[in-house]
Amino acid sequence: MAGYLTKTVNTYLVLLIVVVIVIIAVFAVYFQEKYGTTKIGFSSCQDELSSCTGELASALTNSSRLESEVDRFGVLYENQSDQLADTRTRLASTQSELASTKSQLTQARSDIAAGQATIASLNTTITSLQSQVSSLQSQLNTCRAELEACQAAG
Repeated sequence: MAGYLTKTVNTYLVLLIVVVIVIIAVFAVYFQEKYGTTKIGFSSCQDELSSCTGELASALTNSSRLESEVDRFGVLYENQSDQLADTRTRLASTQSELASTKSQLTQARSDIAAGQATIASLNTTITSLQSQVSSLQSQLNTCRAELEACQAAG
């Protein structure tokens, strides 16, 4: 009877050890798959963050370039505005001497037309550049939102 009892206890002990090993294996597989996908998700977030960082750097560089161009066109606009004001002053004084200075008046009108064409061209360019700056600002905000989403997910 003692041999049978020992054999039964040993059988239950072996069965208990096998069950514990199976449970440990199941948990190991479960957690490996759970954290494996988390690691993949984290890696994709890192890749996306790197991509957004590169795009942000490019957008900032482009934004700086566009800002300097806008400043340059602003100076050109001011210069053209000053030139236009000077031309109008000359035109007013020229009108008093119309009979003797008709050729000078023709030249002043030509200068005014050229200045206005330049101003119109500069206004168009400024509007286009402002649109580009707005678009880049929108892209920057999108990248920031994606960055915050990745950081919140990570």
